[in-house]
Parts: sequence; structure tokens; C-alpha cells
Amino acid sequence: MKTLFLISLSFITSFLYGQDTREIRVQKCSHCNIEIFHVLKSDKKINHGAYAKVSINDKVLATGYYKNGFKDSTWIQFDNQGKNIVNKGEYFQDKRVGVWEFYNQKGELEQKYDYTKDEISFFLIDDQYTKQNCIVINGNNRQEMKLDRPPLYVGGTSVISQHIASNINYPVDAIDNGISGIVYIALTVDSAGSTRNHRIQKGIPLGCSEEALRVVKLLPDNWFSGILNGEFVTTEIIIPITFTTR
Repeated sequence: MKTLFLISLSFITSFLYGQDTREIRVQKCSHCNIEIFHVLKSDKKINHGAYAKVSINDKVLATGYYKNGFKDSTWIQFDNQGKNIVNKGEYFQDKRVGVWEFYNQKGELEQKYDYTKDEISFFLIDDQYTKQNCIVINGNNRQEMKLDRPPLYVGGTSVISQHIASNINYPVDAIDNGISGIVYIALTVDSAGSTRNHRIQKGIPLGCSEEALRVVKLLPDNWFSGILNGEFVTTEIIIPITFTTR
């Protein structure tokens, strides 16, 4: 079915765009994912047509389209098992437009974000949300309370997890000494959605805490502030990062 799926993508692309294309397959190493895309026969530097990323186990990890070198139409990303959708939405000339859907690691719809209007139109209200209190900061005052809406990151927890997984380096000394555990990084999200005061709230030794702090500081400021009584507020949040040798 996956082979037929990829063939049908190629056929649809040729039918829609009416330009002669050539299929390209790229695999940078024997255990790397395979990228399958199309380029114009008249200019091989220009991607044009269906795109897919496939694992070495024949799992479809991503699908999309290019039009004259730009990402276009619907793009879908799947998890590493090719089972659950991670995110999906529309591109126009390489820019995300309209409402995108983001899913958590359980495969549940976690967030809808409208890139055109720059607003979150939906976020998952689960047990963790209903029970969670946040630290609200007002000058020198800090108070734990339930918010109308907690601070939200564009794309949800899966985007944060992907960022951490892509950038984290497990310190060699920690691995050699069997150090594992969870590092808790605290940071402040102000009422304008900007972050500051990144710090280690609770750590583990041999460079793990410092590495966790470094990676969280690299996270782009794509936050929406928490809301209390209809007003944006400054809050403190905690991001846990797990180090494990398993």
C-alpha cells in the first residue's frame, strides 16, 4: 500500500502541475531515512511535486508537495513509527498558513494554531491542565493559582520535545558514570510572551543540568502568555528533561 501511495502522489503531482519532473531518492547513510521528491527536468535544482520521507522499515514519516521550489499545499509529519500524526497543515510559498493541527505523543489533538491570524484556536484540556496550578509573578510577589489558560507554546509539547531531542547532548562523563535522572529547568514567560530568568531548579551532576539549561535557552520564544481573569500575566513554568542510558 505504501508503494502505491507514493506512486499515486507522483501521478497526482504531474496531473496537477503539468510540468515534466524527475523523481529523486536521497539516503545519506545505510541506516538513515529516505527522502523521495521530484525536481523539474528543465532545472534539477528546483523541487516540484510530491515529497515523502520514509524510514528504512518502510514507514511513511512525512508527506508534502513542492511547487516551483517552495513548500506548497498540505504537509503531514508522522511519528518515528509512522503511526500517529505529529502535525499537519498548509504551506504557501514555503510559509505555513491557515490552521495547523499539532498532536501529542499519545496521538491526541493537542493544539490548533492559525498562522495567518497568529492565534491559538484550540488547546487540549486534559487532567493535567485541570489540576495544574501556575506560579503567577507580579513584581516581587509570587502566588500559585489556577489560570484561565496556562502559557502555551506554539505547536504544543511535541514541538518542545522535538527541539530537546534534536539538540541535547548527553555528557560523556555522565554516561561513563551511569548518571541518569530528570533535570528541571525553570523559566519566566512574561505577559508579552517573552522568556527570561532561565535557571536550574533541580538538577543532576556531571554536566547534565548545564546541558539541559543550554538546550532550553535555545528554544525560540514562541510562547503565548498565561491568562488570568481575562488578562495576560507573567508566570513561571518548569520544563523537565530526562537523561537515561536505556
